[in-house]
Amino acid sequence: YAQPINENFAFGVGISAPWGLQTDYDSGWVGRYAALKTQVVSANLNPSIAWRISDQFSIGVGVDAQRVDAEMSNAIDFGLIGYSMNIPGFLPGGADAVVDIKGHSIEYGWNAAFLYQISPSTRIGASYRAGMTHNIEGNATFTNVPQPFAPAFPDQSASARLPVPDIWSIHALQQISDRWMVTADYSVYGFSSLKSLDIDFSNPATQDSSLVQNWRDAEMISVGAHYRASDTLTVRAVFVYNGSPVTDPTLRSVRIPDSNRHWVTVGLSWKESDHFNLDAGYARVEFSDAPIATTDDFGHTLLGTAHLSADVLSVQGTWSF
Repeated sequence: YAQPINENFAFGVGISAPWGLQTDYDSGWVGRYAALKTQVVSANLNPSIAWRISDQFSIGVGVDAQRVDAEMSNAIDFGLIGYSMNIPGFLPGGADAVVDIKGHSIEYGWNAAFLYQISPSTRIGASYRAGMTHNIEGNATFTNVPQPFAPAFPDQSASARLPVPDIWSIHALQQISDRWMVTADYSVYGFSSLKSLDIDFSNPATQDSSLVQNWRDAEMISVGAHYRASDTLTVRAVFVYNGSPVTDPTLRSVRIPDSNRHWVTVGLSWKESDHFNLDAGYARVEFSDAPIATTDDFGHTLLGTAHLSADVLSVQGTWSF
């Protein structure tokens, strides 16, 4: 929502989902001790204010109130633990339990941007969104824990730190003719803030968990072409290269088997009236093959390759009044 205050100032507020993922594996799969279900859902409330300093130059600032809900589950190989302790009847892979951790966090940040109109047909801009660290608080539920280990693994509270990156972006737009326009964007995501994902349990007898990440910063580059077919219809195509923060197979978790990816998108905008605009788009996302060679807290080494792709269909309506 955007509302002019006067000729030079405007107020706006937006709600978005900046981060999100889900992987969900069958209960008996070979990597169950590394991951079963992983889910992160976010919602970001962003009130902001913009100032048009001149006909060519504008700036804007905003604050972010961001909520994250997270869930992580995996199997625990009590068969291996019991076997290593010489407890009769225990064999590796023969006494699985499951831990399921759910929690949420609300944190605050800020963002800023500027827009410069170089000429009637050319404009550039830049933006920055500050990173934040979510301190997720929730509960851990343990199921099917064998009796010898039950006192050390009761249901209990748990917490985790989840840093989300800052984002630097620059943007450019060039109007080539009355019908053709090209755009370009370059962004850097500060994923190097994610060194490890640590889970702390409230019961001192329950071993805490640490998943080493050591991610690197990642870049995203996009170029696009926009064609105004008529006064009411615009079609567009955009190509995106999205680099991955994960480059080492020994650090690529099956929870997030990320790799470099390419987006090819097409879309259209239909201006139904001076008040209503309809946008629709389709994106095909292809991931590079992602080799995995990780070792979990129990000493299991998981070897494999993730083959990923995605199709995204979106529709948006805008009403001006």
